Amino acid sequence: QFVGAKHIYLFSPETYLYQASQGYQSNTSPFNPEDKLDFTLYPLLKDLPPPIYCHLKPGDTLYIPKKWWHFVRTSETSISINAWWRP
Repeated sequence: QFVGAKHIYLFSPETYLYQASQGYQSNTSPFNPEDKLDFTLYPLLKDLPPPIYCHLKPGDTLYIPKKWWHFVRTSETSISINAWWRP
């Protein structure tokens, strides 16, 4: 993180998050983990394990493993630098 701060929620790839199939990219999920979960719309979220939470501040580095679900919300104006690393 270069400037500002972000709130990040990480879920393992095994977590079922209702992967989008229409209108979204196939690697996205339509729900927001900060919102109250609608179990009538997403009943399998009742068993949702708690996410790993990170609060990124300037100077912090975060590695997100391959295929991990992540939700990011900026809490202020921010600038981030990312790179896709492939061995």
